[in-house]
Amino acid sequence: GWSGIGWTGQPLVVQWDEQTKQIMGLYDEKKSKPDLVEVIATTLDGYIYFYDLEDGTKTRDPLWIGMSVKGTATLDPRGIPMLYVGAGLTNDRDGAVPKMFVISLVENTILYSRSAYDNWAGRSWCALDSSPMVSGEADTLIWPCENGIIYSLKLNTQYDLSAGTLSVDPETMVKIK
Repeated sequence: GWSGIGWTGQPLVVQWDEQTKQIMGLYDEKKSKPDLVEVIATTLDGYIYFYDLEDGTKTRDPLWIGMSVKGTATLDPRGIPMLYVGAGLTNDRDGAVPKMFVISLVENTILYSRSAYDNWAGRSWCALDSSPMVSGEADTLIWPCENGIIYSLKLNTQYDLSAGTLSVDPETMVKIK
């Protein structure tokens, strides 16, 4: 029954460069719009929505992740069309626990996800309401979790703008309590 945008969930606002815009999963009319500014809203209903800041119309289809997002997502600081978002609650009825997601905005697909449930944690609550951080130089995702652990993950990102391809091949996660 959750809807809307939760605490601290701030929409992201980004103006993609023209070359990146052409390889992304945007609607054709949005790819051809000069100076498009896209608003990315991660929400409590389990979807990520994408809008044109100027006119409020959709820029691409919503992406279902199946879990409520309460925190603010992060865009890759290198200009790579990749989104990092964590779930605070699950919308699944199968008892799944919140997950962290790495999302390709080229194909509008989930590249990587991982449950935040961890037997090593000091507490069982495992929401990912905090905003993830990315070190572009180290190609590393850093994610504090409400279970008391800070996760660090080398992504091994492969991005080819001319070919329009994006992938990650994460290494073993490092954890700190």
